[in-house]
Amino acid sequence: MTAPVLVRALERTVAIDAPDSLADARLRQQWSRCLVEGGEPARGHVPYLGKSGENSTEYTVTSGVTLQLIEMRAGELLMLHAAGIADPQTGAVTALIANSGTGKTTAAQRLCATDFGYITDETVAVTASGAVLPFPKPLSVIVDGEEHKHQHGPDELGLLPAPPHPTLRRLVLLSRDNAHEGPPQLRQVDLLDGILEMLPQLSYLTRLPDPLALIVSHVRSCGGIHHLLYRDIQDCVRVLTELAEADPQVEADIEHFPGTGDAAAEGSASASASAQQTGRIRRGHYVDAIRIDDEVLLVNDERPIRCTGLGATVWLETQTPRLMQELLQACIEQHGDHPDAAELVQRTVDELTDAGVLTRS
Repeated sequence: MTAPVLVRALERTVAIDAPDSLADARLRQQWSRCLVEGGEPARGHVPYLGKSGENSTEYTVTSGVTLQLIEMRAGELLMLHAAGIADPQTGAVTALIANSGTGKTTAAQRLCATDFGYITDETVAVTASGAVLPFPKPLSVIVDGEEHKHQHGPDELGLLPAPPHPTLRRLVLLSRDNAHEGPPQLRQVDLLDGILEMLPQLSYLTRLPDPLALIVSHVRSCGGIHHLLYRDIQDCVRVLTELAEADPQVEADIEHFPGTGDAAAEGSASASASAQQTGRIRRGHYVDAIRIDDEVLLVNDERPIRCTGLGATVWLETQTPRLMQELLQACIEQHGDHPDAAELVQRTVDELTDAGVLTRS
């Protein structure tokens, strides 16, 4: 066995086993932009399990390195399941967010061949200040008729390098549609709708401090969240270039409600016991919450919960324990009277309680 191949990305180093010269050569070609010699000791280790040069083996190695790097930075970086492309001159990064198998790698490969610097085809990692840490991993390319993706390094594919000091500039939700006709369609999406669509594409969200507040901060600095509908990503170069140069704004009234935390959760349990004695209703444990205009989004463990209408009013009112009659009065004041007001508010409280959003007697 040859010496391990050391690769570094996201400011962490991982050692990959290289059982022979063939594996060593292929790994070095695929990971050419992440190779390091010495320096900081490797914090992770990925075995090379399988026959040298086989696509399945190399795909497993790429996945293993990616997962280890993500796990090592959990709770420290905002990590988007996205391709990252950068303006070669300004370093402005556009994150192209999408599910697996829906166009990220194709977008990175085609857009970064001539027009944009290659940041990654998998994980756009962002610091609190908005700096992007490049992850120029091998691109996992689908080949028709083959079970496993082929691994090709960015140098092998001739992709443009990442510029110095890349910074997150735009957030784009990709929607590739082979039936789409006409030019690509780009639109800014509703802020809360966009965040909800983006949340499943974030790694270890609840490990971050104040995760929703952090997301909102980045979304605001990026001029909101945009949706791109297209058939061929090559047709989107001009659209994406113009978006990076534009100055879109986010118009919304936003308020942050920090999570309860472990200590506060104990206090919540104590207050809940008190509520059971007094018949009062209060908020349950949550990781983080934000109000956007007249709606509330909170993360309860790993689940995002959207509260609208009466639900938002009830949650906002229960920062301190409330009697049902107090909640009814608050809802009438904000939404107007209704012949079934008491029943509607009761149903809302029941639903939020079942979801773990509220606690009550």
